[in-house]
Amino acid sequence: KLAGTPTGSPFLVRQFLDTRRSHIAVLVDCETSSYAVEADFEIAVAAGASIAVRAVRDEMDLSIAAGQHAVFGPEPPVALDVFARAELDDSSLMSAARSLTQHAPDISVVVMFTGSARDATGIRQAAAHFPPQVSVVAVRADSASKAGMSTLGPTTLLTIARLADLPIVLRGVNS
Repeated sequence: KLAGTPTGSPFLVRQFLDTRRSHIAVLVDCETSSYAVEADFEIAVAAGASIAVRAVRDEMDLSIAAGQHAVFGPEPPVALDVFARAELDDSSLMSAARSLTQHAPDISVVVMFTGSARDATGIRQAAAHFPPQVSVVAVRADSASKAGMSTLGPTTLLTIARLADLPIVLRGVNS
């Protein structure tokens, strides 16, 4: 008999183990009107590529959309091609978000990159395309601002002025 148990039976500990793989989606807003300056678009693309590289290294399922270009579950060598092809145009952030939800319904986290001219309403509208169980992080590239973090309802909003700010603001999300 074990001391402290009425029947002498050992304690049974149940632990939940989530066996699903994380599926991250990286979404880069390519709409020209979203950016005050073109340099902010370059920051958004580079930051999106950084997140994609990390997801590949961590062997996460990955989907990427940038303007008219998208890949779903790409092999590692192909993952960065979308970022190399990204260019400012009239592609809608909403249609890219809609495309991600249609082609990759098992997304668990979305990291959405946009510029300083994209207002909070536009970010909320894009985030609303994803189911409530999907964590949405919006990253606003704004070279005229300071790095920071705030919220827009359930969406976390990060601001970066340069690529080097990305790991700093992401640490704030994970703490």
